[in-house]
Amino acid sequence: MELVLLSQFCHSLSEDLNAKPFNVCKAQYLVTLKIRKMRKLLLVLSLLVVFLIGTGMKTLEAQNCWLEHTITWSGNCVYPDDNTAYYANFTIIDVCDNNNPVFSQTKEVATTENPLQAVFCVEDALCKIDEVSLCFKVICTVQKRNKITNAIVCSGQTILPTKNCAGLLQLDGLSTDVQLN
Repeated sequence: MELVLLSQFCHSLSEDLNAKPFNVCKAQYLVTLKIRKMRKLLLVLSLLVVFLIGTGMKTLEAQNCWLEHTITWSGNCVYPDDNTAYYANFTIIDVCDNNNPVFSQTKEVATTENPLQAVFCVEDALCKIDEVSLCFKVICTVQKRNKITNAIVCSGQTILPTKNCAGLLQLDGLSTDVQLN
């Protein structure tokens, strides 16, 4: 359809310009091809912009973490099983304030996930960098539980040495491994 219209246009244009029909049509055909290529290029660029905005949002979310810490796990009990799931918990306790938990979050992870890990984001500042008292106990716990009965199949826990605020911030971007038995 486009070629028929193009041909008719080229023929009428060549009559108006007293030009050879082939040269006018060839020029018009090349212009049409360039327009098509430009449309495809614009589509690809707009998709690229949408992708970059989407991944940029994830990056911004990660930047909102005052502290980001990863828990990984390994051991005899770590293997894929459709009837179970892992539950990773990251808890920070302020021992200087009556053992008050200042952060605690649990994440469910399928046994088929690869890698086996849970990333925790502490959004709010828990202390000021100039606080030197060793007040923060960090506990990383992982349990493998039956999905139906909720029975614990195996578990493990790693308790890090008590830290001051600077020591707590040194955990940012690091991971702690928990052995499941």
